[in-house]
Amino acid sequence: ATPFSPSGTNIEPEAFVLNLHGFVGYFEELEDLEYEVTIKSNAELVNSSALPLIESVETDSGYVLDTYRAERYFEVTDNPMMYGALEVEEFQVGDIQIVLSVYDASGNHTAAHLKETLFTMMEAQKAYLGELNSTPRYDVFLYVTGNGSNQASGFGALEHHRSTVVVLPGWMDVAQMDETMIDVVSHEFFHIVTPLSVHSEDVHYFDYFAPTFSKHLWMYEGATEYFATHFQVYEGLQSRKSFYDKIEGKINTSYSMDDEMSFTVMSENVIDEPYATNYYNVYMKGALINMCLDILLRQESDGEMGMLDLMKKLSSKYGIEKPFVDDNLIAEITEMTYPSIGEFLNTHVVGTTPIDYAAMFEKVGLAFGEIEEQTSFFFEEKSLTEAEIPFIDGDPNSGELYFRNMQLSTTLIDLGVEPGDVIKSINGQEYTLNNLAASGLIPMSFMWSADTEVTMVLNRDGEEIVISGKVGTPTVAKQRLHEKADANSEQVQLRNYWLDNPRLKKEQEKAAIQKVIETLFDGMRVGDSSIVATAFAEDAPMSSVFTNQAGEVVQNSGSLAQFLESVGTPHEQVYDERIFGYDINIDGDLASVWTPYEFYVGEQFSHCGVNSFQMAKLDGEWKIIYIVDTRRRTSCVAH
Repeated sequence: ATPFSPSGTNIEPEAFVLNLHGFVGYFEELEDLEYEVTIKSNAELVNSSALPLIESVETDSGYVLDTYRAERYFEVTDNPMMYGALEVEEFQVGDIQIVLSVYDASGNHTAAHLKETLFTMMEAQKAYLGELNSTPRYDVFLYVTGNGSNQASGFGALEHHRSTVVVLPGWMDVAQMDETMIDVVSHEFFHIVTPLSVHSEDVHYFDYFAPTFSKHLWMYEGATEYFATHFQVYEGLQSRKSFYDKIEGKINTSYSMDDEMSFTVMSENVIDEPYATNYYNVYMKGALINMCLDILLRQESDGEMGMLDLMKKLSSKYGIEKPFVDDNLIAEITEMTYPSIGEFLNTHVVGTTPIDYAAMFEKVGLAFGEIEEQTSFFFEEKSLTEAEIPFIDGDPNSGELYFRNMQLSTTLIDLGVEPGDVIKSINGQEYTLNNLAASGLIPMSFMWSADTEVTMVLNRDGEEIVISGKVGTPTVAKQRLHEKADANSEQVQLRNYWLDNPRLKKEQEKAAIQKVIETLFDGMRVGDSSIVATAFAEDAPMSSVFTNQAGEVVQNSGSLAQFLESVGTPHEQVYDERIFGYDINIDGDLASVWTPYEFYVGEQFSHCGVNSFQMAKLDGEWKIIYIVDTRRRTSCVAH
């Protein structure tokens, strides 16, 4: 079997990966003593460690002695190190210091770039976690292999309480590396919730000679994997469709393993067969178990509680230094939540009854069914759970290109293409397997629009056939997890509780409201009343409040029609209303916006004041339903 590289050590001139269990053995009855670990290294090597460095001394012979301290043996094994030609980047996410250490033998990736990728992801993770702070520092150690022989091959990541070691192949391009680091590191980072903050006595008092294992891998790995998947849609990093594709992929993969195996029995006996070969299911069915719990909790609490809230309750009760009793956890969770949660856990986690995913998805208005998915002309569209599949193939003996025996796209079917048809020419250019790559046909096809005309000469069973038509919008029918068009209001509401982040949704609504107001002022600057009109509800009233020369407070009312006429009447100078901030308050489909402003005609200052917009969401779009402003020439923001 291929060794799992992140759990091992690496010793080579430019890169030392030190998982310290490879160097510091376990001594019975000494596990709770304080340890000091000293590393002797060449002075030019960059070092990075999750263990506290207490002393670094340069010797007369040019070496450096770094001394680290661990409070007990567990911390020795739980804190990896790297030495070598490293790039180290640091950044802050809330109260957590993130240290990224990268050794890249391929030369394709930099710590500076990956820092930006991880920062965006971890900012979203921290927002998702909220006030849950279980560590002041988190380390990510990344080893990227070279492209030659004798390279590490057991790719992946191994979590520690406050760090993770990642080993990935050097052939990955930048986009692949970014995507993989997001998926892998997000999972490992969420381990600061569990097992760091919530773990059993088996974990806390681990017996290195006669180890026993907790029953709750469904939580340690399953909840972690679920959070790493759910936060991406909840924090706006991923679309709902991408999230559904991932969930669908986990369901399909879980069915390749034993769906009737008790998860608690498997967890407790995970190093023995037949349980060991089902371990991978903790990332598949384990995540799905937590998805179901998340939906059930939100249903029972009317959106007030989800799976993350449950983990926060457990973290508050226990925490880093206080383990729970393994056999008591499910009863405690039931007491903290609802009887239906205990029933689910006892039936599908302790018990052997497979989960009815269709029934669970029905609660949130989702279903498996046939939907049309857009493709490109020659390829099925790539998804998160499937490889890209071409509609064409080539015969290496004859060099002929032909349409494969598979479900073709609607465009190819409408054009009259049938599986097995041999391509002779397209738009007058002959194509074979030998000239396909050099011809640029495939890249060119991605630039074809729906109106592009295509003429193909085909050979069908020895007969030449000419077909032609427009590219159109090719689609293929797929069995997908999708949102039901006829979902009722309760189902939609529960789905929104599950997937919509109220904070993020409010930010998106505020951005949409501000965009409407910006459109109004942009239209004024170019003198286009049709642009301005799009910002308003029909016949929206307008008023101004100002003090006249006699010192009297006056209200002056006007109409939208008069305002649009003023904007649209040709004028030499630009009507330039400059805004100094947006104070936006929202309640459902009603919003109030306060904007200090200064008004200029060309470069000539006219007056200043404050706009007060009343806005409503009508037919799914924010519109201005009333404006009142103040007007004065003194006490302005900038003038």
